[in-house]
Amino acid sequence: MLVFDTDLESRIAIAHSLRTRFRSQGADSVERALSQWRSSRPALVLVDLVLEGGSGLEVLVEIRRNSQVPIIVTATDDRPESCVLALRLGADDYVARPYELSVLEARIDAVLRRTAAQSQPTKLGCPDHLEIDVESHQVFVGADEVRLTRIEFNMLAHLAANPRQVFTREQLLEAVWLSRSDWQAGATVTEHMRRLRTKLGTAADHIKTVYGRGYRLDLCAQVNPNSNTRLQPLAS
Repeated sequence: MLVFDTDLESRIAIAHSLRTRFRSQGADSVERALSQWRSSRPALVLVDLVLEGGSGLEVLVEIRRNSQVPIIVTATDDRPESCVLALRLGADDYVARPYELSVLEARIDAVLRRTAAQSQPTKLGCPDHLEIDVESHQVFVGADEVRLTRIEFNMLAHLAANPRQVFTREQLLEAVWLSRSDWQAGATVTEHMRRLRTKLGTAADHIKTVYGRGYRLDLCAQVNPNSNTRLQPLAS
């Protein structure tokens, strides 16, 4: 997560509040903000309207030219026209100060849920003819349908939608259970992953355990949602 704000105390407070969910970097100027953006791949950007050397809107526009990463604008300016401008330039939300950190976190959750749903392809696939149909909530290994619980399906779809990206148990709790590690044990993820692998059979080989970090799914490819054909195996 990137937090661009001239107020150091605000950056520290936000980073501390979200420390169990995000690794945070911060900057107080347009130049440093854009430099950090170009050298990282954040899951979320928070940008204040007022930055040294210019406006946070400059950062918003530059990022939006190249990425659909979720962006939330924060500002002491609560005028409707400022909010409308930021949203029209590509912000996913606009939060006026003063705000409670709990409110900001709730707005972050809402933006992440919304953008995840919008970006998720209709079908996902891997070798061994593993097909995940997001719309119908069906999974096939070859010609056989695999019956998964809602949690098992959502966990598999989340991994497949982000191929080769490693997710910690804490991140999976957040994305799949909409929970946190201080509310729910990471062992919950471990047990559900064990059950999922058992049901997938040979296709489970593509879910990798990255020891000390979490899980990833290898060799995924998006399927044309307009195609009625089954997946063909991908080259290794």
